[in-house]
Formats: sequence, structure tokens, C-alpha cells
Amino acid sequence: MAAKVAQTVAKPMLTPHKCKRVRDDYLTLPIHNISLAHTFTMENNGHSETAPSIRTHVCTFHWGSPTSKGSEHMIDGHRFDVEMHIVHKNRKYRTMEKASKLHDGLLVVGVLFKKVKDANIRFKLLDNIFNSLPSVKTYKDSVHVKYPLKIAGLLGNVDTNVFFSYRGSLTTPPCYQSVRWYVFRDAVPITEKQLNNFFEIMDVHGEPLLNNFRLPQSKGGRTVRYHSRKSTKQ
Repeated sequence: MAAKVAQTVAKPMLTPHKCKRVRDDYLTLPIHNISLAHTFTMENNGHSETAPSIRTHVCTFHWGSPTSKGSEHMIDGHRFDVEMHIVHKNRKYRTMEKASKLHDGLLVVGVLFKKVKDANIRFKLLDNIFNSLPSVKTYKDSVHVKYPLKIAGLLGNVDTNVFFSYRGSLTTPPCYQSVRWYVFRDAVPITEKQLNNFFEIMDVHGEPLLNNFRLPQSKGGRTVRYHSRKSTKQ
């Protein structure tokens, strides 16, 4: 479920969530145009781990078109230009298929991007990824971005202490209901030129791959928690 995040109610007894023991590695980052209806991926080649208990499995991007937004989450009714999902698998399960069927199998970090005319702050890893997109313009193209891959490098300038979390599903078929979602409140700037690189990617039929997002869904009774330095709300 990609939730519409609206008002939250304070829950003082909850404490802020903290991520510990994050390990960053150097690896070659492959980017693939596999032209699925809902995905555009970067895949982990197995040499990078984010923590002893979870492994980064894949990173997907979702975008709209020159006239529409592409994020799958909304904050206060507002959608964003691009959304990146960093998908993690619990290491105690051998395969994604098995992990996706269990309540503690998958964790997805959502990062939102907002178009700006010119970014005052540049993020080297993200810039390298966005600037490599013309190399995967057509179906089955691939390119390797060799760069010190730090998870922090994928997050830009977001405040990692402020985010929403909830139990939901993958937003791509078969939409397994086994995901713990973490979506950062802050949006990372993306330049118009970088955004246009997404719009020029082609699908398997040679047509522009646009609007590859799932529309935000209702919360369906789920609790969406808001985490910050001082308090956690739900």
C-alpha cells in the first residue's frame, strides 16, 4: 500500500526509531532498463549490506510525465515528482519469494524527490545515477555506476530522524502484504534536466516509459506513525 499520509495523533509513549549498525561498502552499481510496467531498477550485486539482519535487494524508481507527478506516497495531500524505493530482505530467508510471504520478510525505504530549477546542493551518488540514465534509455540497456555506495548517499539531504512508518505491501505486482514501510518526510531536490532523463527512458515497445507508479491507496484501517526526534505520533 502506498498510503495517503494525512493528519496524525500524538502517542507520547512511543520512542523515536533509530537505525543502528549500518555498514557501507564499495561496489559496482548496475542499473538496468528491464521495462516492466511498474519498475525501473538498480540491483545489489551481493557485496553490500545495510545491517547484520537485512540485505539491500533492489532499488526502484517511480515517476510521472512532464505533466504529472510520479510519487506513490502523498504527504498532506501533496505528491512529488519521483519516488525511490530501497527494498531490503531479511537475511534469514533465502529468497525474496519466501521473505515476501512473511511478516518480517521485507523492509522498504521510500525517498521522495522534488523538482527544482537548479539544486544548490549536489549529491554525488544520486547525480551519478541520474546522469547515467541516458545510457539505459532503451529496453535491456544496462550501465554500471562505480561509486562508493553509502546508503546515506542515496538519501540526499533528508532528515533521517523524521519519517512515516506503517505496515503495508509492495506497490508492484504481486503486491505482497509483508512490508514494513519507512518514508522520509523531506524531499530530495532533483533538477529539471535530471527529471527529463527519466522521461526519455523507453519501454519494451520503444515508447516513452511514463507514469510507472501505483496510485496512492486508502489506509484501509492501517496505522501510519510519524517519527521525529522529540516524539512519535500516529
